[in-house]
Amino acid sequence: HLVGTRAKYFKSVGTSSVVISRKVHHEAVYAYVGSTRYPARDRLIFVLSVRAGLMAKEFAALKWEMITDAEGELNDVIALTNEVREGVGAGGVYLSPRI
Repeated sequence: HLVGTRAKYFKSVGTSSVVISRKVHHEAVYAYVGSTRYPARDRLIFVLSVRAGLMAKEFAALKWEMITDAEGELNDVIALTNEVREGVGAGGVYLSPRI
């Protein structure tokens, strides 16, 4: 099933290219990260990068205080500090139920 041009990915097969959908691409990456040494962590990183738009530098700078409340429960928002966002300004990343 192919969707709009923004959702097309190209996979090289020999000398030709095959168009695969964003859904197929995401399913392939999700399956791969499920086979890594730390599948739960890697799946979470993949989902947060796709669904919440977090970048690698933001993952690297995350601390428990940014994602949990005073009781240690997960927040609905990841609170990113100004240092993490490198001058863009502090802000929150809201987590959707899909995450």
